[in-house]
Amino acid sequence: MSDELLSESYPVMVKHKLYPEKLKIVSISDGSFPNKIYPNPDYFLHSAFTLGTQAAECLIDYIKNKDKAVHHIKMDTHLKVAKN
Repeated sequence: MSDELLSESYPVMVKHKLYPEKLKIVSISDGSFPNKIYPNPDYFLHSAFTLGTQAAECLIDYIKNKDKAVHHIKMDTHLKVAKN
């Protein structure tokens, strides 16, 4: 889940004692939010700036060229395992 989904669902899971006892969370994040909650979830670290830049480039290409092809964006990510 993304940070936005994590920020909404995390309190509910903790309130109902689902996390970390019964559920495991893996977030997709730039790394700031997962480190602000406890227990910390694991997360895939990525650059939101790089993703946004690549998405904008695809959109501009579509607008300029009317290119209807599917674009695949590849990014380096790293799994950060929580050390609680």
